[in-house]
Amino acid sequence: MKKKWLLLLTSMALLGACQQPADDKAADQSTAQTEEQAKQEATFSIQPLEGEAETKQVTFQEGDKVMDALKANFDVEEDKGFVKAINGVSQDEGNEVYWMYYVNGEMAPKGADQTELKAGDKVEFKLEQMQAESESEAA
Repeated sequence: MKKKWLLLLTSMALLGACQQPADDKAADQSTAQTEEQAKQEATFSIQPLEGEAETKQVTFQEGDKVMDALKANFDVEEDKGFVKAINGVSQDEGNEVYWMYYVNGEMAPKGADQTELKAGDKVEFKLEQMQAESESEAA
């Protein structure tokens, strides 16, 4: 009979030692919920000069910049905050073709490495030919 009690007590002690304390469980759940709340979504669209746009729903953390999300979801080459290529499609400076980007339909006033994303943003990167000024506009 003593052996049964000893076995029972030992089993209970082992099970108790394996359990995570309630405070730790609550803290882990709270951390997971906070991290999940910090994750947000935006829509990114990549439009080369020719062909169809690639559109992707991306998740990001609060405080992330456009460049952070772009690099996390696409193959990007950049130089000092300027996008040089996306998914192997490069700009062509000689022909004045550059990657431009828009947030919610408006051309971004700052670089992608300076613009903070917000939940629900629609970000479009478009490879665009810059239009030369006509002589009448230049005069």
